[in-house]
Amino acid sequence: MHVHELVNRHKSRKHEQHQIYRTILQDVYTKIKEKDEKRLYNLVYRVPSVVYGNASYKSKTCIIYIVKKLVENEFLSFPYKDNLVYVDWSVVQKSDEQPEKNNKHNKHIKKQVTFALPFKE
Repeated sequence: MHVHELVNRHKSRKHEQHQIYRTILQDVYTKIKEKDEKRLYNLVYRVPSVVYGNASYKSKTCIIYIVKKLVENEFLSFPYKDNLVYVDWSVVQKSDEQPEKNNKHNKHIKKQVTFALPFKE
């Protein structure tokens, strides 16, 4: 066995993990669409604690991945307790509304919310 084979195996395993995370993220987006169609603007998503057939799956790493991707796409998201992730997009609804024309203070207000992740991998 050569070092190159080990490197390729490592890359393959890492790609496999990210594919699982992407699949779970797509499920989150599906749930967001379903809630949004019902005019609900937040959800609590349960991240699987186990993925059968993949012993190296880590739910905490998956939670970090999901929250990071959601925040990159301008959702308010943070880990909740256990394997739960809170997602909110009600801010989008408010930002789509027209600000009052006479209110000068509404023009340049930007809000940023930051949450610390409660655990480390």
